[in-house]
Amino acid sequence: MTALLFQSDRFAAGLTALGLEKGDRVGILAPNCVEWIIVQYAAARAGFILVSPATHRRKTLTLTQLRRVDHCSVRCSQG
Repeated sequence: MTALLFQSDRFAAGLTALGLEKGDRVGILAPNCVEWIIVQYAAARAGFILVSPATHRRKTLTLTQLRRVDHCSVRCSQG
């Protein structure tokens, strides 16, 4: 658990360094993976709002979901 919190805090600090503030939205486009959990914890610990559009649907629907969210920073995974 300590490693997870350390990685989450580092990720949250990186997003904060990029200019994100408490209440900002952070999205993730990724399959179920460790990085997903890190982003989820980072968002919670920094006060960000996590946005996770449905990735199993068509690309156009995912883009529509993201467009409905005002000012969202997105983390994507490879694969």
